Amino acid sequence: MGTPHRMSTYALNGLQVCDIDTNSVIDLPTVYTKDKMPVAKTHIPTNEEIVKWPHLNNIVLPYINGTIGLMIGNNVPDAYTPYDIATGPAGSPHATRSRLGWIVWNLIRKNSITETNAVVNRAQLTAIHENNKLDSLVRKSINLDFPELLIDDKKENSIEDNYFFETSE
Repeated sequence: MGTPHRMSTYALNGLQVCDIDTNSVIDLPTVYTKDKMPVAKTHIPTNEEIVKWPHLNNIVLPYINGTIGLMIGNNVPDAYTPYDIATGPAGSPHATRSRLGWIVWNLIRKNSITETNAVVNRAQLTAIHENNKLDSLVRKSINLDFPELLIDDKKENSIEDNYFFETSE
């Protein structure tokens, strides 16, 4: 396994995405920024690639001359809900039409023997802002119920927490 590390990010709220014709709009949950996306334009299927598959002939993918600046994950189910499905024989790519347009899945490309690049990523984001809100509400409640015992003191690690951090580094 790799080594965990921390990185700076910004949390953005209120973002929306829409299809290419701006007919269908989807609200996004909190979005976290990243300096560089772990994806390249070469990862995006093209019309030239899908025309090789007869069951995908009716699908036209728009060409967009731009950079990839947003990755939509599984926490946005409206972006992936299928309205139409194009399937073929076992082992072939398939496609689903969502509110945002067609998504081609399982398009396997044959790499040349000399290609040695592979992009492999695993990211796990632990958002603690909800815990902070809950902690703040509990503190306010206790301070209202017991004003003589204000608990706005500094949060510190336990001995066990410190031992864990020392042994995990």
